[in-house]
Formats: sequence, C-alpha cells, structure tokens
Amino acid sequence: MSYTPPFSTRITVSIRRLAWALQMPMTRTMEHVVAMIPNMVDPEAVCAKCRDRQRCKDCIFHERKQMKNFEELYGL
Repeated sequence: MSYTPPFSTRITVSIRRLAWALQMPMTRTMEHVVAMIPNMVDPEAVCAKCRDRQRCKDCIFHERKQMKNFEELYGL
C-alpha cells in the first residue's frame, strides 16, 4: 500500500474505544468497520468512480457488487 492517510484525533480516539469494547486490536476493528461499509453504500457507485481497476479482486466493493449481481440473477 503506497498511501496511508493519517486519521484525525477524533477518529483515532473513537476507533480505540470501539476496539476496547470489542476486545480487539485497533487494526482488526478498522477491518470490521470497513467491511460493513458495502452494506451501507452502493458498491456500484463506488466501482463507477474507481481509479484503479487493476485491484478489483482485492476490493470489498467489487466482491459485494459480484454477490449482489449473483443474488439478483438467481432471485436470492
């Protein structure tokens, strides 16, 4: 990963407290938080604005979009 933005103090403090509540390291807590985002944001909208089409197989939005298409195709 070439770019890791610094988080604001507010976000860092909040994630730390969430991690304590979940009894997990902050890194795992962040992974869980990010993993929930495709359920709240339309993955197709994210994919439409993507600037790095070479990493789709590693992206949770692409994975969720594929799952959504599969569910729609088979009426699940």
